Amino acid sequence: MSHFPTDSIFYARLAIVATVSFLVLLVGLHVLQREFDPRTRYVSEYVLGPYGAVMSVAFYTLALAAGALAIAFFLEGRVPRAPVGLALSVWAGGLVMAGIWPTDPGGTIELTREGTLHNTGARLAFLGASAAAALLPVQLMLTGSTRWLLPIAIGTGLLVVGSFALLRYSPAWLGPGATQRLLISGILLFHVAAAMSVLDRSSYGVGT
Repeated sequence: MSHFPTDSIFYARLAIVATVSFLVLLVGLHVLQREFDPRTRYVSEYVLGPYGAVMSVAFYTLALAAGALAIAFFLEGRVPRAPVGLALSVWAGGLVMAGIWPTDPGGTIELTREGTLHNTGARLAFLGASAAAALLPVQLMLTGSTRWLLPIAIGTGLLVVGSFALLRYSPAWLGPGATQRLLISGILLFHVAAAMSVLDRSSYGVGT
């Protein structure tokens, strides 16, 4: 007999709680380490400071949110939802990698092994999140449910994909840190939209 929940509603709610918890931790780090310039410093650099353990917990909390969302989508069983669940799995796995291996300090020319693995995980994570955010509106249109969420899903998808593209070519006036925070903000909004799509479908008896 399985002791693990098999209800998509449980995992959708867990994703929302974990997403909010991550946001609280990240805001707290901005308050505690005000010497970090958020316009130029990436959030992963908080792990190198005196509150590095908090950033590590934040990484795993966000990975928990992404993983819970992936499980929720897989549990619903419909084929159009599987690509979103797969992309969310990549997002979660990349976050775990980024959490295990710390980043190198900003401006490092020759990356350490840990820094290289961290950067690889971060790239995989943001690629997975961007793909999931782009696929959610398509999935909503294919399943024909939760239509009230479609404009929100499209908006968050554009924000995430646009920020991800901008992160590669960050304009000097914005800064790489601010661009990354814009991307993370979009992903958090996407988390809520994706979780709400599961909860809304379930409330009408769609899915599990």
